[in-house]
Amino acid sequence: MATSALHQTAIDGEPNHSDASPATAPHDFDAQSMARMERAHALAQQPDRQAVEELLLYLGDSHPFVRWEAETALAHISDHLQGRSRLLRTLGKAQSPDLSVSEMLTLLGEQLHAEDAMRRASAATALGLWRHEQAVQLLTEALADPYPLVRTNAATGLGQLGDREPVPQLIQRLSDPSAWVRRAAAEALGHIGSPQAIPELSRLVREDEELVATAALSALGHLPDPRSHRTLMACLDGEDGVLCWFALRSLVHIGDVSAIPALQRHATATDVFFGQSMGELATSAIHSIERRQSGLWNMLRRGFYTLYDGLARLLRSRIGKKRSQKQQTTDGEESGDF
Repeated sequence: MATSALHQTAIDGEPNHSDASPATAPHDFDAQSMARMERAHALAQQPDRQAVEELLLYLGDSHPFVRWEAETALAHISDHLQGRSRLLRTLGKAQSPDLSVSEMLTLLGEQLHAEDAMRRASAATALGLWRHEQAVQLLTEALADPYPLVRTNAATGLGQLGDREPVPQLIQRLSDPSAWVRRAAAEALGHIGSPQAIPELSRLVREDEELVATAALSALGHLPDPRSHRTLMACLDGEDGVLCWFALRSLVHIGDVSAIPALQRHATATDVFFGQSMGELATSAIHSIERRQSGLWNMLRRGFYTLYDGLARLLRSRIGKKRSQKQQTTDGEESGDF
């Protein structure tokens, strides 16, 4: 497994961000870009067809700050339209003839078929900010887009929406040729919380590069299941410190008393990743487990697992010594033959 993938700036020639936030945008911010961004921001206060159509044009803007502001503005308008729609239904009144939620979603969905890939990617990001079943359907279809950034943004959006309907399609994306799509799909499945994804997420932890494996470990931390627990525990005994760190972080959320002996071994670890030592995470996981699983029965379970862990480690040590002695004897006999 490649240990440097998490720190790469790009993979397979893809951009190293989804343009979903301007925080990572490397572009210069000139006066014209500022003016377009301010215009997009102002349009968020005009929930009508004209404003939406102008914002849709900004989705294809050359500057990521402007695209991000347009995506945010469209989400703001969608919240307004959906709130107005609920109010009108409550009052028993007809929908506004100017622009309905469904019509706006249709307009936005059309952008997913634009020739410009960046426009499609921005449309996917904007749809991920909607809470509407039609948005889920459109993003699910966008998972099959030929451009990796569109698929990445679609998977991220589906994770934000949290609907379980596209889980099978997201699981398929765990085998996507793009590492960034696989990572986004893993994160989305964790947010949705689908146990159906555990076998594939566990496979990514064992087989995929670090960029993807760490996302899979984080996702498993949202899926309390014995299968998730086994995968996380296996990483504690591995040689990859980054994977161990992410496994510890997930055990804070879903660990049980059977993990405490292993966590205690890591409680004194001083290796630091992402600003927090493994020892601090292990200690935090132990305290979280003790809060979740208190009482006499869990105290007895903890004692059993501690004893079992000690005996297993002693047995492995003795087996290792016997194998070493046997190998030394064999080597000695072979050298004596000469």
